[in-house]
Amino acid sequence: MIHVRRARVKGLKGKYRVTLYAKEGTYALSVPKSRLGHLLLPIARAHPFEVRLKSPVPVDVPRGVKPVGKAARKALTYTPLRPRKRHTTAPAPKIEEVTSALLSEQTAPKRSRRRKAAVATAA
Repeated sequence: MIHVRRARVKGLKGKYRVTLYAKEGTYALSVPKSRLGHLLLPIARAHPFEVRLKSPVPVDVPRGVKPVGKAARKALTYTPLRPRKRHTTAPAPKIEEVTSALLSEQTAPKRSRRRKAAVATAA
């Protein structure tokens, strides 16, 4: 385990370049989207950080993000990552009556089989 003093995050195409400045040295890491939160969680717990931007950047809110508190906008709605299975009563399957008249239409046409000629063997 390394003891991080400072962290720098830069967004690249599909991944993040995270530079960790620690007591043991500097670590440059290429981190995928799914692991960035796991990497930065201990840092954010120890000291919440804030980023100030010079110009506003449009951000799409991904699925699985919850708005917090009364101050959250109603435009942000929580969409679960895995939708719940709703138990509904399925209608009973229809049972069709099969009669001899319908049976002949439903069956596939019979294929003719070739008969092998009997081979006589001399004993």
